[in-house]
Amino acid sequence: MTGLDGSALLRARLRAQHLSGAGLAGVADVVRTFGAVQGQEFRPALWGLARRCASTSAPPGEALPAGQRRPGASESLALFDDGAFLRTHALRPTWHLMAPDDARWLLALTGPRVHRTNGTMYRRFDVPEVAKAVDVVAELVAERPRTRAELGQGLAERGIDTTAPPPEPGRLGAGPGITLGLLLMRAELDGVVISGPLQGRNQTYAPFDERVPAGYGPLGATYDEEAALAELVRRYLATRAAATVKDLAAWSSLTLTQVRRGLAAVSDDVVPVHGTGDLEGLTFWHLLDADPRDPDLAAPGGVDLLQAYDELFLSYTESRFVAVDPAAAPLVRPGAYVHLVVADGRVVGRWRWPTGGPEDAAALDVQWLRDPGQALLDGLESARAALAAHLAG
Repeated sequence: MTGLDGSALLRARLRAQHLSGAGLAGVADVVRTFGAVQGQEFRPALWGLARRCASTSAPPGEALPAGQRRPGASESLALFDDGAFLRTHALRPTWHLMAPDDARWLLALTGPRVHRTNGTMYRRFDVPEVAKAVDVVAELVAERPRTRAELGQGLAERGIDTTAPPPEPGRLGAGPGITLGLLLMRAELDGVVISGPLQGRNQTYAPFDERVPAGYGPLGATYDEEAALAELVRRYLATRAAATVKDLAAWSSLTLTQVRRGLAAVSDDVVPVHGTGDLEGLTFWHLLDADPRDPDLAAPGGVDLLQAYDELFLSYTESRFVAVDPAAAPLVRPGAYVHLVVADGRVVGRWRWPTGGPEDAAALDVQWLRDPGQALLDGLESARAALAAHLAG
C-alpha cells in the first residue's frame, strides 16, 4: 500500500474522532473512549462531546432521524454534576474532562510533567506556605464543594492572601505573587481536589477521593508507568487515528522518550506509515486494525461548528494543518471569534459562542476565512439549528 497523504489522514481522523461515521452512546462514553478531552471552555466542550454522540445517521449539522437525538446541554450538565465525568488539570496546564476511574492514573502519569511546566511559577513563592494553603483547601472542601471564590475567601480568613503580597517577606504571595488559580491547579495535580457539582454557572471543587474510585482504573489496584504509557498510547491512537511521535508528545505533555516507550509497549498492536505528498518527511503511527489509508473511509462532507479547543485540533501539533482549508486566511484572529467553522473536515471560518440561549444560535455570528459560497451558507443554517437544539435540550 502507498504512503499516507493529507486527505486520507483527515478522513481517518474524522472517523476515529467520531465526527463522521458511528457516534457514541452519550457524552460520558465520549469522555471515557477518548481518555481525556480538553475542557478549558466548559460549555463549548459539552457541545463538542454531544457532537460525537449518535452521529451515524446524519451528516454534520443535519437533523437526526425520528427517535434519535444528540444530548442537550442540560442533560450533559446533570451527568457532570452526578460525577459521570470530571474536570481537572492534567496532561497540560489546562482543564481536561475525564472518566472518574481514569483520573488517578492520568494524573500519576502526566501530573509530574505539568508540575515541571509550572516550575517557574512555583519557584516564585514559598513552598511551605503553598503546602499550608493546599491543606486549607482540603479542609474547606471536606465540609462541602466550594467555588473558587469561596476558597479564596476561606484562605484569606486563615491569613493566606492569594490576591496581593502580604506585608511579611517570605510569605505566600511575596514578590510577583501567586494566583489562586495556580494554587488550585497544584491542589488538583496533587490529587487533593477535583471538580464537584456546579453551583449555578460556577464550577466547584470537591475532595478527590470522594469523586474518584480507588485504584487505577484499567491499570488495576496499583500504578505502573509502563502500563500507563501503553494505555495512553492505545487510547490516543484509537480516537485520534494516525499521529506522529511529536503529535502524541505535545498532546500528552510527555517526553519523546516516554512516548517511544509507550509505542514499544504496544508494539504488537501498532504500525508506522510514512507520509507522502503534503505529509512528506513525517512518520505516523496507527493501530494495526485501523489503517488510515482504508479506501472505504467516506470523504468528509457538510458544515460543522466545532469549539476552539476541539480534539480535532488540540490532539496534534506537527500534523494539525491537514484540518485547515488551504484557501483560508491565517487562523490567528483577534476578538471573540475563537470557535471554528469546518467544511468537509477543514477550517473555513470562525464563530462566536452565543451569550444567550438557543435563540442566539439561530443568528450565530460568523467570521469567514474565505469566500463561503451558497453551499456553505446553506450548510451553516443546519449546523446552527443543531447547536440551538443542544442549547435548548
